Amino acid sequence: MIGRFDSPGDTVKRLLLAAALSAHLALVSSAAMAGPVDDRFQAIYSKEWQWRQEQTGSADEDNDGSSDRHDLPSVDAASQKARLKVWDDVLKQLGRSTSRSSTRRTR
Repeated sequence: MIGRFDSPGDTVKRLLLAAALSAHLALVSSAAMAGPVDDRFQAIYSKEWQWRQEQTGSADEDNDGSSDRHDLPSVDAASQKARLKVWDDVLKQLGRSTSRSSTRRTR
């Protein structure tokens, strides 16, 4: 506890130490809570990201990527249907309903 005879420097040091300990405990707690669900989610998004990079030649808004591909992906009906199938599968893996995207397909 901060006493009335502590210097302002001691008070600041104690507050900084308390903040550092709190931050450390928060990081340790969140790392300890990671488990099978986190691993499963990481596997889902890693697979989708790899597929997405294959579609765009590893390019994104920040760089051209490392491939020689410098064109945009096809937007024909077959390509759009294939993309929708991949994303519906991702939603199923995440446990979400795909009824909205299925409705779009039938219009």
